[in-house]
Amino acid sequence: MSLITSLGITTNWVMWIEALIGLVFVLARYYTRKFVIHSVGWDDYWIIISLVLFFLFCAFTTASSFSGLGALRKDLDPAAYSMAMKWELIGQSICIFAIPTSKSSVALFLLRIVVNKWHRYILWFCIVSTVIAGCTSAIGIFFQCVPVQKIWDPTVEGYYKLKFIYMGLFTAGWSSLMDFVLALLPWHVLWSLNMKRKEKYTVAIGLSLGVFAGACGIVRTILLQSLNAEEYIHDTVPMVLWSSTKLLVTIIYASVIVLRPLYVKIRRGSKADSSDEPHSFPLPDYPSKRKLSSVEPETKIYQGVGMTNTTSSANKHNDPTNTSEESILRELREDDFRFGTKQGIRRTDAVTVTFEAKNGDKFIACEARGEGHD
Repeated sequence: MSLITSLGITTNWVMWIEALIGLVFVLARYYTRKFVIHSVGWDDYWIIISLVLFFLFCAFTTASSFSGLGALRKDLDPAAYSMAMKWELIGQSICIFAIPTSKSSVALFLLRIVVNKWHRYILWFCIVSTVIAGCTSAIGIFFQCVPVQKIWDPTVEGYYKLKFIYMGLFTAGWSSLMDFVLALLPWHVLWSLNMKRKEKYTVAIGLSLGVFAGACGIVRTILLQSLNAEEYIHDTVPMVLWSSTKLLVTIIYASVIVLRPLYVKIRRGSKADSSDEPHSFPLPDYPSKRKLSSVEPETKIYQGVGMTNTTSSANKHNDPTNTSEESILRELREDDFRFGTKQGIRRTDAVTVTFEAKNGDKFIACEARGEGHD
């Protein structure tokens, strides 16, 4: 018999709608990386893992709702109440795993565009610290009692080894702090770059949408006080919903910052070509090794014996549709930190001189080659 309550129905609708919205953004992100800019990285895989965990979170919360999530103790028999609490706790542990994976995706994305060494140290610190805190907290849910069944079934004999609420509050607070660090770091990176103020603000705001995830995290941290509530499966529903919303906001933020090339492609109707916008400058992305080594076919002009044969080529791994923040920021950082050796359009002049040399009574055709770079 279904024991679902009106609050449980509302929770299911909200969470599954949010999960489907997250699915749309992740699919759009992966399509952009795979088929538009041809540059799938670890940050994409981590956000996919976060989405899978999001769906598992929704599934276990739904199972809890069918056992009475949102109901009061007086309205359920003890066995149903314990089952609802058990499924909710499993869902919460999965959510705690999903939060650091989604945050790690954002940090790994930023690692693709920063150049300064200490910026990279900060990002790796964010990744490692949030993963350790999240994993410890997720596992700690089931190690706070001996035996573990006592967590959701008070009739079981046992004892508590630790007060989980303090661990949960620390993890949630630390996660929110890291959201703000990841949101503010791009402003420091962009501050000294030589670019127009409007462009600087546009890129920085695009990379700083994590403040909304941090705000959701603050609300969620405050609501964690309900973990000590007597009416657990009723009072923790707002915390569950805010956890779901925080995951969605992080997934949207992590996806939106790489979707500009897809928007450009849709707006133009087809993949952009350099001839479409002669005044545009193609921005580089992370090409494969095969693309890095590929160049335009050489153009050779032979002008006869004693004349030069000149070949010019340019690296064409740049994609004009790749106008994402990562492209803009990475190129500007390379200009500042590696001026004179930046990865951009490079001109190579290969000069071949063909001449005849006399050897006794015979003329021998000779050839000399050289290369120069701009």
